[in-house]
Amino acid sequence: MKKYDFVIVGSGSGGSTAAILAAQRKSSVALIERNQIGGVNLHWGCIPVKSLVASAKMLLHARHGEDYGVTIPHVSASLATWVNRQRLVIAKLAEELDRLLHRNGVEVLRGTASFESPNILKVHHNGHEEMIEGKKIILATGSHATSFPHIEEEARPLTGTSNDFVHLTTLPPRLLIVGGGYIGCELCGVYSTLGAKITIVEAGAHLLPEIEPEAGQYLQGKFEQAGVRVLLNSRVEKITYDANASRAVAHLEGGALLQEEKILLSIGRHPNIDTLGLDRVSIAHGRAIDVNEHLQTNLRHVYAIGDVNGRSLLSHSAAAQAEVAVSHALGDTSSMDFKHIPFCVLTNPEITSVGLSENTALEMGLRIRVGRCPFRNVGRALAMGELDGFVKLIAEEDTGRLLGGLIIGSHASELIAQVTLALKLEATVQQLARSVCARPTLSEAIQEAARRIVSGPLPSV
Repeated sequence: MKKYDFVIVGSGSGGSTAAILAAQRKSSVALIERNQIGGVNLHWGCIPVKSLVASAKMLLHARHGEDYGVTIPHVSASLATWVNRQRLVIAKLAEELDRLLHRNGVEVLRGTASFESPNILKVHHNGHEEMIEGKKIILATGSHATSFPHIEEEARPLTGTSNDFVHLTTLPPRLLIVGGGYIGCELCGVYSTLGAKITIVEAGAHLLPEIEPEAGQYLQGKFEQAGVRVLLNSRVEKITYDANASRAVAHLEGGALLQEEKILLSIGRHPNIDTLGLDRVSIAHGRAIDVNEHLQTNLRHVYAIGDVNGRSLLSHSAAAQAEVAVSHALGDTSSMDFKHIPFCVLTNPEITSVGLSENTALEMGLRIRVGRCPFRNVGRALAMGELDGFVKLIAEEDTGRLLGGLIIGSHASELIAQVTLALKLEATVQQLARSVCARPTLSEAIQEAARRIVSGPLPSV
């Protein structure tokens, strides 16, 4: 039986990061993967979706070329060509990940892993079984799309999850998206740019239920301007098949019917724990695996990171958790800070947030001040022709300590890093207001939002 310092199950953002970090610190590492190296993030999640988003953004720029003094005749695009580009992006990143794993001496094992005893895992692959032992074990098996239970069998070929839709090469003229979270909204932006007629059904009171209502309300307005129909406080009870029209039919609560050519089911994700044999070694879990602040399970040599612990289902969070788990396993006192994980939605415009929202801060009884700066007041945004959105900062009234931020607009997913770092360093809005931003840049909007809390606005040209 082979023995390793670390056995890591799952090769997504968390698992591959943990494997490389542990190997770089002179540990022997086995990385077990039952599917493709890189996991959902690389092959079906963030990377494929963001590649499509980039193509959609380029199409929008081309359509508005004359606004910049550039004439582009006969602008055209197809989903098939976008997916071809997407495949090249995935292949390049997969090649680089393979190279990093090999260069750092990580041994990759193919198969499905399950516990035989607290330190021993059985790896099953194509009818063969192998036992391996790990001093430390990191579970990073990710999650899968939550299944919708009430689908008539004939309608199933017309439905799918994001895993199915990200590689779709033929644009459906009519599409229903069930679920208004970030995955559904990002794909809505892609397909609506190409001309699909889209309806989004969201059970909650606003799109993007993961963050504060203002963000979802803003995005709803942009979607509706683009011709997207948004139905809030609505639930799909079942999906049937209309043989006469060859379409799927979504039955809403209250009796309304939506007849569509395709239905994207984006109703959440569920941690991948069923095949791990957790009960065999008494690892505590419910829907997800229970962990402490160091990401340890109740078996202290076993860690669970990323989606599988249910704490923060984001790729960058999984990578951050990998660093904490490996460092702690090697004797550090690291603990995971879930309070300052940025949340990013790459729609048009982009939407990002980090820390406390205005509503949450008020519900906590905190005395706060809020500063806002619309991008239309920022010189660089005007020069770029990107006037949508704003920066909003929330600060403690008495001390000026930054509590959170919301950014909606061009490059928001890049700008949020500045707010995240300020939160991590417990900076004040006074410090942000006095920092020097290159001019003209979009980051001036962050400085200006802070300044409006401290004193008042200044010109940005």
